[in-house]
Amino acid sequence: MIIMENSDKVKKSLDYSNKDAYACSVMGGAGETYISPFAIQMGANNTQVGLLTAVANLVAPIFQLGAIKSLRHGVERKRIVTKAVFLQAAMFLPLMLIPFIFKSNQAVAYVILFFALYSIFGGYGGPAWGSWMGDLVPSNERGKYFGRRNKIAGFIALMSTFVAGFVLDFFKSKIYLGFVIIFSVSMVGRYISWYFLKRMYEPKLIIKEENYFSLFKFVKRANSNNFGRFVFYIAFLNFAVNIAGPFFAVYMLRDLGFSYTQFMIATVTASITSLFSMTFWGKIGDKYGNVRVMKVTDWGIGFIPVFWIFATNIYHVILIQAFSGFVWAGMNLTHFNFIYDAVTQQKRAICMSYLNILRGICVFVGAILGGIISSKYTLFGSGLFLIFLLSGFFRLLNSLIYLNSLKEVREVEKGRPMLNLVMESWKGFVGKAIHTIYIGSTSERKKRWKKWKK
Repeated sequence: MIIMENSDKVKKSLDYSNKDAYACSVMGGAGETYISPFAIQMGANNTQVGLLTAVANLVAPIFQLGAIKSLRHGVERKRIVTKAVFLQAAMFLPLMLIPFIFKSNQAVAYVILFFALYSIFGGYGGPAWGSWMGDLVPSNERGKYFGRRNKIAGFIALMSTFVAGFVLDFFKSKIYLGFVIIFSVSMVGRYISWYFLKRMYEPKLIIKEENYFSLFKFVKRANSNNFGRFVFYIAFLNFAVNIAGPFFAVYMLRDLGFSYTQFMIATVTASITSLFSMTFWGKIGDKYGNVRVMKVTDWGIGFIPVFWIFATNIYHVILIQAFSGFVWAGMNLTHFNFIYDAVTQQKRAICMSYLNILRGICVFVGAILGGIISSKYTLFGSGLFLIFLLSGFFRLLNSLIYLNSLKEVREVEKGRPMLNLVMESWKGFVGKAIHTIYIGSTSERKKRWKKWKK
């Protein structure tokens, strides 16, 4: 419980947290987005592209156990997070120097190594940050707060991705200089985010020893409780997604021959639809429940990789990415908020850590499997088409196995059929957009636009 006299500190901290997110999104848009293209530029094959995602996602969550141990020994969450963020930002320096130091046959291996270290430091503070933010944001405002925060951060990431793509095409004849520029900007963005995290207030957290439990016990009891089933659902969803996920960049840059500008346009399309639908999904999740939104968006997510099989040009990819951004916005926001609803303050950090470990293992297996299958087998003349189909199949299978067993934790409005919610989501988003832009006088449209943005 946060004492009322600290309410001003909390308010300022949430403002600093927003600024942290905005600065961090520069790193995501200009840095992380282009890690796979960076490796591909140095000649990474499908297996190596899979390893780039797999290794980082496997080792990073395992190191979170060290953060949990620190929390149990009374180390402040703020200290854990800020140290991890500082070191994460520093990893851009060796990444940008790789092409100038190592030979081409060694370079990809070092990209995998330093990106794994970058992910370790970034993930190390994850559970502590999640626990910290859970104490600062009121439970009945999480959807609204994170929806707005993520929307603005998404817009900044979008602009960063735009600019980075143009920079890389501008320096096409000196491509590695282009990567040095965008990685330098990413590093500065993360250090700005570190500065705002340092200024935030941290409510006191006391972890009692009886609130600790091992990973083995957590997995053993998982199927018998709601949060455990949710963890399995998210973990296996990440397995299914990463069979294909790391290879969309390969398909665009190699098979379809996209320029960096076209790759950027395809990437930011998903960000744009995610940006404009984030607040909407937050309101829907607050009103009708996070599980209900997950059930709506999960089916759309299942068909995304299948759509890629039929993509032959930039226009097809833009349509797929627009749909992808819309459904993933709802999934990411509500599954994040579900954790806060389902887990108590004292157990939140450790539960998030175990979730990340199981998710990391599944990402590793999925990405490795996708790399091996796409290198050895083909469908319609392409190994990528086969993993796209497999990814879609496992996404839908996971939904049938786990999603229907999840229950809402808090009270939400009942009695609204799933079809109505789907219709509400599309009618609400598209209908309001058409009504705002096209109907009525100019002054009326401006008023509606201001109201809609709020």
